Amino acid sequence: MSFVAGIKGRSLPIYPVSPGVGGGGGGGSSTPLARLRWVDGNTTVPPGSQNGSESAPYDSPERWFASLGAPTTLDDSATWQVGVMAPTAASAWNPNPQTWTIPPSRVILLTAFAQGLIIDPAFSPITIVWNNTAAAGATYSRLGFERFVMGAVTMTLSDGVGSPVADMSLDGSGSSELAFFSFNSFDYSAMNNADALFIAGCGVVVDALTPNATPGLQFILSVFGVSAEYNAGDSESWFLVSVGDGAIIDFAGGTTLTAQVGLSCLSGQWSVPAITVVSGPTTFESSRFLIPCVLTAPGGAVFDGSSWASFREAGSTYGTTVVLVVGGYNQGAVPGANIDSSGGGPALTPSLALNGVGASAAFTQGGNWYTATVLSAGDTTTVSLLDGAGAGAEEGDTLQITRTDATATAIFQVQDATIGAPFARLTGLPGFVKAVYHGGAWVLDSMGTAAI
Repeated sequence: MSFVAGIKGRSLPIYPVSPGVGGGGGGGSSTPLARLRWVDGNTTVPPGSQNGSESAPYDSPERWFASLGAPTTLDDSATWQVGVMAPTAASAWNPNPQTWTIPPSRVILLTAFAQGLIIDPAFSPITIVWNNTAAAGATYSRLGFERFVMGAVTMTLSDGVGSPVADMSLDGSGSSELAFFSFNSFDYSAMNNADALFIAGCGVVVDALTPNATPGLQFILSVFGVSAEYNAGDSESWFLVSVGDGAIIDFAGGTTLTAQVGLSCLSGQWSVPAITVVSGPTTFESSRFLIPCVLTAPGGAVFDGSSWASFREAGSTYGTTVVLVVGGYNQGAVPGANIDSSGGGPALTPSLALNGVGASAAFTQGGNWYTATVLSAGDTTTVSLLDGAGAGAEEGDTLQITRTDATATAIFQVQDATIGAPFARLTGLPGFVKAVYHGGAWVLDSMGTAAI
């Protein structure tokens, strides 16, 4: 081993280099790392001599993908294969345009160097084919693209019997300045083992999505990061949708985002004309709605106060969806059906629940704010508030009933359904009763009547 002068007077060792595969200029090239390959569209190394080492990089991702082939062992299938691209102008790739045939049953990451406002490298147009058939007993596979730009992408995904579960990730490493992926089409109608599409810190546009026709075989859509934005050119269906950390979901006018088994959002932003959650939970926390949205969620929707305020301020509607706001009325009013006891009989003893479960027939959509508009003269109307988790009641929840009826002979009172003893009564004048759920029962928080 010999030494050369190094930084700040230190001697740096020179390690022997293996002959490798042709390095150009007659000199030997280094042996590539076992699982990492270099890709440089500006290389002068001829294709037959490229092996992915620093001195003999592949001249394009197309050539690197072609070199991988299917795995031959389970360990081979489960170990990351990483391609690192040097800065390359879009016109320099060979061939151009590119067609990437992704090898099956592998875990693959294609990444690049990207700094500041420089987005490099780039590909447009490009065709990507991922036929993820079974190989080497693999049970999991993943395809990741990170820190570069793709435009006018035509992508087709498929698999076969016994194929591994497939994930895909698009990543900008926290900055949309470093990555942008635009798909003319994204077709996975022939993929039966799709798991999740992860989008983090980058912009993604999908003009036309063709999912598997069976809802249970569709991708999960996961979009996270302050620089993450997902733009859809048409209505789309996903198995499950998860959004957070400031990510933006933007759908074209007149389109619908459909989630088959649930939707969750923590600090996301929505510019979506319509959201339909076929079944399962729907939750919005610290979320913003940028345009009016029509929400349809048969399984109900839970909002925190700020998300509900934004939803309503945007002019959004929720039809027959049962809505719960964490904390109840104090955090955001959800109007329930009006109380009208003028018909007497059962109308004099209505039962209410935040989520409508177990409530009287007229109040099954629930709500945390009810208005007694018409009360039976000469009678007492007693409202029972249903308690327990089954009725949507949790510690600290609040519910308000406002009496606007001014019938002098009508008495209005409120009680916990289990205890059965009124804790508030309004006689003859408009007023309000606010109840809070505490210690497993509804109790009086505050009340008042109109001035005489």
